[in-house]
Amino acid sequence: NEGGSTFGAFTGGTDPLFRHSWSAWANYNTGASAQRYSEERSSAGQLRPTGGGAGYVNDRYRWTFYTSAETYVLNYGESLYTLPDLDRPGSHFLDISNTGLDYYEQHIAAQAGAWWVWRSRYFVSARYRYDYRTNWTALDDFSYQPFLPVRGSFAGPSLAISLDKTEYFRYSISPQAGYRLTATVEAQEEVFGSDFRKEIGTVDGRAYFKVPFLPYTVLGFRGVTGFASGDDIRPSTFRLGGALGESVFVNSTQNYYSLRGFPFFAFGGERMVLGSAELRFPIWRANRGLGTGPIFLRTLHGGLFADSGLAWEPDEPGAFDRVFNGEGDLDARLDSDLDAFHTGVGGELRMDTVWYYYFPLTIRLGYAFALNEDPAGYEPGDFFGLIFTLGPSF
Repeated sequence: NEGGSTFGAFTGGTDPLFRHSWSAWANYNTGASAQRYSEERSSAGQLRPTGGGAGYVNDRYRWTFYTSAETYVLNYGESLYTLPDLDRPGSHFLDISNTGLDYYEQHIAAQAGAWWVWRSRYFVSARYRYDYRTNWTALDDFSYQPFLPVRGSFAGPSLAISLDKTEYFRYSISPQAGYRLTATVEAQEEVFGSDFRKEIGTVDGRAYFKVPFLPYTVLGFRGVTGFASGDDIRPSTFRLGGALGESVFVNSTQNYYSLRGFPFFAFGGERMVLGSAELRFPIWRANRGLGTGPIFLRTLHGGLFADSGLAWEPDEPGAFDRVFNGEGDLDARLDSDLDAFHTGVGGELRMDTVWYYYFPLTIRLGYAFALNEDPAGYEPGDFFGLIFTLGPSF
């Protein structure tokens, strides 16, 4: 993407009874690694790994317990601005300018939690997460702070409850039918070690339908809504943009959602709605590898998709508020709200693989662009509309 390429390595293992398992990983981002560390880390630029971590899972009891620790960097794009040097002749205190440099934020995080699955349909998860965020990009006295994300600790417990009635068969390329509903609440408070206060709630619904007369072809739909309250800080709680997969190999901040056809971190707010629709179809059931090597290709399949989402702040009035204040009729205001949605469409080629005889991994290659000539999205033919990511979309 625009922020460089990321390479990584992963390893892990388990005991013969699968009661104890561990994993470790490291990654390297070319863009972040080329930048010099801040003065607290190094006085000169160096090329170093930009992230890594380790995790442990204990599945011996009815509740499955886990813990992990990691560090990683996130790119906020060209959001690094600088103040003018007032000692220079002709400079003015309002001459704030963009440096053209990407701002990278470093996360140092740890979490511990447990989950319980009942009758293979009901899922309960509870965890505590601590996330310390600081600048990876070097800052100086002239760096303009109001445009940068806040730095400090974000910590607190969260609880998630899921009802899963999806169906998945041996030759399925995704859930074949049924639905899944997940509700999550999170509290970041000073009493839990957080420097900032946030109360966050999300609801995520997914539904899958078989396409008649086309074996293992599926229509998939997803709808997500989010609500947050608390301190008014940057960045926003919910962020939309880019193409990310649901995989342990993909790092992203909490409450970040893909919106294909748009750059990463394209939109943000304390309220959010997002919808996705996909047509998924099988292409080739390979079921073969490179001899007895550690790479195995199970299935090659495709997908056509449309994503549409919107994030906004609580002080932005909606259609009903504006009509109540005498600003036009309801139909016109609802149409205006619908026009505010950002929509992207595209297609993907997906490979279901197994690595090192154990780890299933979906690899996605594709392309997406924005509709309605949205200035925030990619136009058809834009190179950055290319998609390469790991893990299924939903």
